[in-house]
Amino acid sequence: MASDKKVENGSSSQLKQPQATSMKVELKRFTGKENFTLWQQRVKSALTQQHLHVVLVGKEKKPATMTSKEWDVLDELARRAIKNYTIYEVLINVMKDTTK
Repeated sequence: MASDKKVENGSSSQLKQPQATSMKVELKRFTGKENFTLWQQRVKSALTQQHLHVVLVGKEKKPATMTSKEWDVLDELARRAIKNYTIYEVLINVMKDTTK
């Protein structure tokens, strides 16, 4: 790849792997007037960047290597993130929804 850099190590060369960078995700809060599908895709992307997307498939598809407690923590973090991207008036209508 063009972004890979060769690093000399004695007599042999190794490729240095590019490092992933974290990006701050700034989303406009959902007010109910925007395109929900577009907003939903942006939230999914934000959750993926935060490594919270695994809960979006539902607990019945929880990875076997993950405990229920780990799942519950990720679920709560994902729900909080989604709430942060939603205005108060919309949030009232979905307060009891979970990904469980």
